[in-house]
Amino acid sequence: MWAIVGVFVVGLGCMIGLMAVMKEEFNANIGLVIFFALLVFLLMLVVEGVFISLLLGRRSGVKETRDQGRLKEQTTKELNAAPARVLSEPVPSVTEHTTRAFEPIYVQKKAE
Repeated sequence: MWAIVGVFVVGLGCMIGLMAVMKEEFNANIGLVIFFALLVFLLMLVVEGVFISLLLGRRSGVKETRDQGRLKEQTTKELNAAPARVLSEPVPSVTEHTTRAFEPIYVQKKAE
């Protein structure tokens, strides 16, 4: 939400600044100033549209996933064969990782 407001405020500021600089520094005619102002305004509208579509699209996606979660919870559970249980891999020893840190590191010094 802050991105939408920020782009709008900064975009308007840039547009006003662009118009002032073009008119005062470059002595551009009013048609050229209005053309660039409209170009910046259209770019700002496109960015605002993308932000709003992302905002509204995210809310509908969250609602769909919540509905799917509720449907999974409401399904009945049938009695099936118990899944085969497999023993997990043993956890590596903490000592192995600790002793590796104490292995000597050989550094070759350059002869000067």
